[in-house]
Amino acid sequence: MNKTTQSSKEGGAVEFAAGGFRYIPAVFQYSAGVTASAGFRIRRVRFQTPLPIPAGFAAVAGIIQAAGRPLTAFCACELRSPAPFSDDGFRKFNQSYVVTLGDWGIMENDRNPVARSNVCPEIDPPPGPSFHAFCFTVESSDAAPSFVISGSGETPEDVPVHLKLDTGMGRWGLAELPQPPANVVGLMSHLGTADTDEAFARQQIERFREATEPYSHLTRHIANSAAALRLSEARFDAARCGIALYGISPFNTDPAEYDLRPALSWRSRLARVFLLQPGESTGYGRRFVAEQPTWIGVVPVGYADGFRRDMTGTEVLVDGEPHRAVGTVSMDAVAVELGRELPVGTPVTIVGDGLLIERHAEVAGTIGYEIACGINSNPTRARRVVST
Repeated sequence: MNKTTQSSKEGGAVEFAAGGFRYIPAVFQYSAGVTASAGFRIRRVRFQTPLPIPAGFAAVAGIIQAAGRPLTAFCACELRSPAPFSDDGFRKFNQSYVVTLGDWGIMENDRNPVARSNVCPEIDPPPGPSFHAFCFTVESSDAAPSFVISGSGETPEDVPVHLKLDTGMGRWGLAELPQPPANVVGLMSHLGTADTDEAFARQQIERFREATEPYSHLTRHIANSAAALRLSEARFDAARCGIALYGISPFNTDPAEYDLRPALSWRSRLARVFLLQPGESTGYGRRFVAEQPTWIGVVPVGYADGFRRDMTGTEVLVDGEPHRAVGTVSMDAVAVELGRELPVGTPVTIVGDGLLIERHAEVAGTIGYEIACGINSNPTRARRVVST
């Protein structure tokens, strides 16, 4: 294949300017992973049923072009196959596969920028290699960073790696720690009960200590937010704080107990204000029926935005005063019981100004972390504001 685009290397990744993404070189069949360049984000499309490779390429081209993007924006794909390839079958498949990428102006000599994974499902496998999903870049001025990692891409030897050991979480990680290769710079594990069962957490910490002691020259880390706050023996060389960075307690208690300062705020406004007469209702299912004249404010935030249906009954701040959410939470709206008529546009604080996300979690019967992760900050529905 001939080089068709200008690219540059930065921090181990190669900039593929024609596609709006960067990639980590691996082998000619696929790259090790891709990330959107500045001004772009990665969009994923999944087919309803897997499409055979020729039909899949045609569908991919049609979707990308319909979005107003060049074919070089094709950055990743997810394949499905009936069975693992033989060596000869794998070679023949890839020789055909990369021809299309070359025709689209993507291949750079023998370097393939496109990330790829291939799964052989045991249930309802396709008759032949097929496209299950794919990704391409689209322009976006304020998108959060997005990336795709190849399912079987080889990590280049010069990329620093942290190895993960499963010490009892029962999720990701190695069952046994091998001799770390030269590019391994850190060793890690994850605690499953630091917020609930300190005894088991300490067992995990000790297993991690014993397994990694021969490699203590590497950066070792196992502490999450809960362990960083409560278990000093878990801190090792680094800690991976998550929810605590938002000033939210990992124990679902008052953040002030551990000198955490809530940093997350979630705000909206009253979009409609009206008076319910006795017997009138608001929301699906008539779950709230006024017993007396009641002023209602509609906030344009619903379960599609992260304000869950089981948060009915929680309180929000309307112009700084607490008011109860009533009725059924809709996809894009929640009703709030007001004590008086207030103007449309009155500010509403869902989280912040002393109103803790933990209080919403109590009402919903969950943890603050789940509510925080569920907040939809998609720019079509919300606006992110970062203050320092």
